Amino acid sequence: METGRSWWARRGVPSPLRTPGRTGLAGAAVSLLRPHPADPGASAAWWEVARRAARVRILSTSCLEGALVAQGATDAFADAATDTHRLVDLAASVVLAEAAGGGVSDVFGRPITLDTDLTKRWSGIVEATPDLADELAETLRAAFRAGS
Repeated sequence: METGRSWWARRGVPSPLRTPGRTGLAGAAVSLLRPHPADPGASAAWWEVARRAARVRILSTSCLEGALVAQGATDAFADAATDTHRLVDLAASVVLAEAAGGGVSDVFGRPITLDTDLTKRWSGIVEATPDLADELAETLRAAFRAGS
C-alpha cells in the first residue's frame, strides 16, 4: 500500500488492531458500497443509513474498508442489501475484524461460510460491535423492503 500501512492478524495471537467499539448507528462513520441505480430497495437502504450515520464513505475496496474497521478508523462497512460480496471480498475482514474485537455478518442473517464456492454472495457487514451490526442490518433490511 502506498501509505506504508499494513494489517495482520493470526488466530490465538494478540493483535494490535482494535475496532472503535461503537454500538449504535447514530454518530457512526460508515463505509457503504454504492447501490446499483436500478435497484430501488438498495438505494433506499443506502440513503437510510447515510441519513442516520454521522459520516459516510463510499467504497474503495472491500478488503481495505474491512481493514479500516479493524484498525478503528471507521465503525462499519456494509453492502446495502445487494448481495455483492463474495468470500474473496470478506475473508480478510473475517480474520482482521474478529482479531480486533469486531466481526463480519450478513444483512439478512446468513452465515459467512469459508469455502471455495465463488457463486455464493452476501450482503456483508464488517462491524465494530454486534450491537452496531444488529442496528445496521435492521436499518438496511427495513429500508430495502420499504423501497422495493
